[in-house]
Amino acid sequence: MFNIFIAWLHSQELPHDNTEWELLARDDLATIECARFNHVKTLKILLYALASRLAVPKLYTAMNRHLVHIITARQTLDIMAHAFTHLAPQDPVLELLVDTWGVMCGERRETLEDEEGWRERVPGVFAWRVTMGVREGRV
Repeated sequence: MFNIFIAWLHSQELPHDNTEWELLARDDLATIECARFNHVKTLKILLYALASRLAVPKLYTAMNRHLVHIITARQTLDIMAHAFTHLAPQDPVLELLVDTWGVMCGERRETLEDEEGWRERVPGVFAWRVTMGVREGRV
């Protein structure tokens, strides 16, 4: 991830595709704990968290917009777990994840409470926010 950060500092641009992300982060990929097919998305969450922690507003904004785009396209429980672990509790991307999860569940929303295993795969705060969103009718 450090190489991606340095590359962004020089170019002020994010990598253009997953191959470029993987190439820049090849040294970090072995240390990322997530399903193998989600490692690039996890890198993106981690870079977003780094931009927030280091107070790099241009990178933070660029990653925010990029994440909103990929999150609304498709999300997985692994990505949500990493986001809720590494982002600040008030980060707007977390609320977007909760809302998007609700939309993705669609007709299954009424069975969300009974869906086996999903609660154990995500941080408790995500499960709580989803449950509250369902009860309030937001998701």
